[in-house]
Parts: sequence; C-alpha cells; structure tokens
Amino acid sequence: MKKIITLTLLLLAVGLKAQPPQVYTLGHDPITTGARDFNLYGVINGHMNATQYSFVYSTDPNFTTSSTTLIKSVLCDSLVVVYCTVNALTPATNYYYYLTAT
Repeated sequence: MKKIITLTLLLLAVGLKAQPPQVYTLGHDPITTGARDFNLYGVINGHMNATQYSFVYSTDPNFTTSSTTLIKSVLCDSLVVVYCTVNALTPATNYYYYLTAT
C-alpha cells in the first residue's frame, strides 16, 4: 500500500506545471533634491518556486537602451514586497522602470 501511494504522489507531481511568477511594479523612494540613489519596489508571488528578479530602468520610455539592477532571489507562495537599489542616477532626468522575474 505504501509503494502505491508514493507512486501516485510522484505521478501527480510530475503532471503539475509550474506557474510563472506574478509581478507588479510598485514605486520608488521619495525624490529629494540631490539624491542619486533610489530603491525601486515591486511585489512578487513566486508560487513556491525559486524566483529571480531585477528591475530594468532607462531614460528612454521605449527601453531601446536600458540598465538592469543586480539579480536577487526570493522563494514565496504569496505576494511579498521586493526592492533593488539603483545607483548614480543623473539629477533632473526622467527614468522609466519595470520589475521582471523568472
């Protein structure tokens, strides 16, 4: 009986397909005069899969050229707040960004 249950659970697990992470961009630290470093925030649900995330940012709204923050990891089964720090931004410049995860 024990072997049958183990085999059944294994077959069920093999048939499951991993869900892609849910990803939402939230915002950034308050903008202050002269500040050049900001934290960018988002929310991720990795559905209990190891999830790597980063923010992509650019001065170009089409992201023709862009930069990416360091890749971080999270393991979660509900929405959790994540962040990355962006350094050495140019003052008085518009930046566009989004959160990406795999």
